[in-house]
Amino acid sequence: MAAMDLNEAHTQYLNDPTEEILAEVMRSGEALVKSLAHSIGPNGSFDDLIQAGYIGLMQAVNRFDPEKGAAFATYAYHWVMGEIRLEVRRERTFDRPLWMVRLQDDILRATDEFVEKHKRIPTREELAQMMNIDVSGIAEAMQAGHVPLEELDLERLRSQNARSFQLPIEDRILLQQALAKLTSKQKMVLDALFLRDMTQENAAEDLGLSRSQVYRSLKSGLAVLRNALM
Repeated sequence: MAAMDLNEAHTQYLNDPTEEILAEVMRSGEALVKSLAHSIGPNGSFDDLIQAGYIGLMQAVNRFDPEKGAAFATYAYHWVMGEIRLEVRRERTFDRPLWMVRLQDDILRATDEFVEKHKRIPTREELAQMMNIDVSGIAEAMQAGHVPLEELDLERLRSQNARSFQLPIEDRILLQQALAKLTSKQKMVLDALFLRDMTQENAAEDLGLSRSQVYRSLKSGLAVLRNALM
């Protein structure tokens, strides 16, 4: 027998809060739990993520207030997603560079925005289109933290289409990797000279460095970027 609509199942539970109807609510939420686990989880076993999703669904059942006017399925989405995200974070054992953390956050944010607009979970193809990233790149990005970065195929992180006034994601990743190779002094000097448009003399005064230190940091920093981007 097919599971009933999640909102309908929960309405029945509000009217008759028995264990039998609660089980029907859980069964009706199965598609939500599994689709979210597969959408944002890394490749491999999803058992722990699915279990976390059901915990979130039960929390939604216990905390939902129908007087606030929201649909139960929408409310449940946030609880299920929240618990799955917590479990994903708990399972990460490898460091991620800041650019990867931001990319994963952007993927999750895009997922939330899609659900808010369409009242359903996006497919990976839809998510990839929103992010302008190849579908294989979405899956690869969500693996970060669960496997070492060097085991990922970062070449899959590439833009689907060129967009005006926006670097392709593969170029942005290359730039972030290059910037990560700079020393803190090189970063401060380049920031002062190119982002804050200071002269070398003003940068030296602002950073508490000599002009020769600013010059050497500028020269060495540019060499690092040039070599990394070649």
